[in-house]
Amino acid sequence: MSFDCKYKLADQQCRRLGKECSPGDQGCVLQGKVEMYKPEKKKKSPVKKSLISLVLMLLLILASCGIELPVSHYDLAGEWEGGFTGIIINQSGKISYWEKNGTSKKTVEAPLQEIDGNILKIGLGNMTTVIEITRMPWQEDGETWMEINGRTVRQIYDYTPNKGSTK
Repeated sequence: MSFDCKYKLADQQCRRLGKECSPGDQGCVLQGKVEMYKPEKKKKSPVKKSLISLVLMLLLILASCGIELPVSHYDLAGEWEGGFTGIIINQSGKISYWEKNGTSKKTVEAPLQEIDGNILKIGLGNMTTVIEITRMPWQEDGETWMEINGRTVRQIYDYTPNKGSTK
């Protein structure tokens, strides 16, 4: 069975609806008068769903991978803020870092991958960020300060074992 519509143009466009002719669609003069065969949409294969689940699970595992903060660097543990920079360093090695430059803001939340002296390398796999402790923590006027990437920050909470006090 075939049909022809007075609104159908030579290029298969519907003059009435201004789109490709599809008999029976909403707004078509044949709507409700005919029922057109529409093939079922293809479903995602179970293999593809399993592969997506596997990739997501591996990403979750990678996100939890990292090293703990070495005992020699426990004085870095805590929440630090100053002007346009902030960092949270947990003993477990989880680090949250943010920095503002003008109108842009960089935020990184990732596990500690490597520590070399005053250089902290955080990230997942080959996607890493380097944070430089340009001046290790020091005491001044009853406050603890540190310099990261050339910016001075004040410790607002100490995560060092057996301390846990607000500054």
